Amino acid sequence: MKHFKFINYCWAFYGPNQIYGHFFGNTLEMAELTRAVSLRATVKTPEFCGDDCDSFDRELVRDIMLHLRGEPTEYNVAPFCPPVTPP
Repeated sequence: MKHFKFINYCWAFYGPNQIYGHFFGNTLEMAELTRAVSLRATVKTPEFCGDDCDSFDRELVRDIMLHLRGEPTEYNVAPFCPPVTPP
């Protein structure tokens, strides 16, 4: 699996019952996280380098997941995401 270490790193923060799991109501699923990491990886920036990502990349992934859930975000991640259609 591509970005395996980075996905596990993010999961350790945002997964159910983890330190920031409450951001997602402790309902985050691995598929949702891997999709957000894939979306982040499609934007080619010097900072994003696969398995050696840092806390800023993790926060961008968090905000991508929040954005896709229709929640407010700290960073403008719309360029990373497909348009969100209201329920």
